[in-house]
Amino acid sequence: MKNIKIIISCLTKSELSNVIKFTLVMVLISILEFISIGSLFPLISMFSKNDFYENNLSIFEDNSKVFLLIIVFLLVSIFIKNFITSLFYFKLCRFSQKLRSRVSTFLFTKYIYDNYENHLKIKSGDLIRDITSLPATFQNSVFSSILLFQELLVLIGLISLLLIVNFKFTFISV
Repeated sequence: MKNIKIIISCLTKSELSNVIKFTLVMVLISILEFISIGSLFPLISMFSKNDFYENNLSIFEDNSKVFLLIIVFLLVSIFIKNFITSLFYFKLCRFSQKLRSRVSTFLFTKYIYDNYENHLKIKSGDLIRDITSLPATFQNSVFSSILLFQELLVLIGLISLLLIVNFKFTFISV
């Protein structure tokens, strides 16, 4: 938690607003993930003819239309989810590269305008390492934090969905 606070404090206002936008898109992706996974249950129940099928899906007269509707719904939700996910990762990588560039430029400018006596005390290899390695480490920290949050959101959502569908079985399994 301490590291996340440090990362947030190093971000500019526009970068922080981008992180918030990424969070909202992650919620949308998670919802689409739940919809696509949730639409598998009626499809599987049609094949297995279990209680869910007998209670909910047998009221439809034409099972082939219901089957086709569920398949189309599943494919459309998966397509939309994958499209948004691809766009999300593209924007996230671009954001991450811009962040790395900003931090690297900041450090380079700091070292250029630093006092001459400080340059004599610091080895040139350390300066080069700081300008190249630190921005990459910071970029990876931000990128990994965003992805970790996304995966935790999906995990919490899936466990919630499983608890809603079958509380007893899910509680015993988890």
